[in-house]
Amino acid sequence: MVMGADSEERERYIQLLATRFLRYGCHRLFLSSRDFELIRELWEKGVPARVVLTGLDSAFLTRLRSARSRNRPPRSLAFARRQIEKAWEDYRELQVGARAPLDPGRRRKKKEQKLDRLLEAIAESLRLAQDRGHAELAAHLETVRSRLDLHPMTESIFDIEEWLESASDESDRILKRSLSEDVVEKALERAHRELQGYASHAGFQGYVEKMAGHFLREQYPLPLLTLL
Repeated sequence: MVMGADSEERERYIQLLATRFLRYGCHRLFLSSRDFELIRELWEKGVPARVVLTGLDSAFLTRLRSARSRNRPPRSLAFARRQIEKAWEDYRELQVGARAPLDPGRRRKKKEQKLDRLLEAIAESLRLAQDRGHAELAAHLETVRSRLDLHPMTESIFDIEEWLESASDESDRILKRSLSEDVVEKALERAHRELQGYASHAGFQGYVEKMAGHFLREQYPLPLLTLL
């Protein structure tokens, strides 16, 4: 697939999308040539990876809220096309003011509702970490909760999501340190089995670790750190 002259940037673009799929356990998407075609199209349009990830997160979370679809990973990246296009449209509006923004009061209310739900989920995981004596994880979740308590509603959703992405990665690292070696090893073995078809891929080990983190968060459980 030719997506541009700079193959290194192209591969980084693909890697970012792949790891996000793995965050949700949707590792089968890259088996489809249609998926690569859509990625090529997005790359050639100049859609920033951060914007694509915003659309993907929105589409995944919509599925996760549905009891009928939450346990059935989508077979094609095309399932998120509408949300990706909406994220791209919103991004361009913010950049060039293409048309009048949505009512600020309505947008603020929606963000507040999402923030409240995330804070509730973090509080439950924090209580669980404290009950289980996982002090490092509890301290991290408390830091995240405190930061979100101060989250200004005027702050860019892209900025806060970038911070939450970093906080989520740190949650994975701390969770692995908090759990027993046996539990972590079983998650890694399961991820290795399920991703065996990707063994020849350069990023295979990273994919295994990402998927193992997904399994561990699911068992704990830890909420997805996102407002999207």
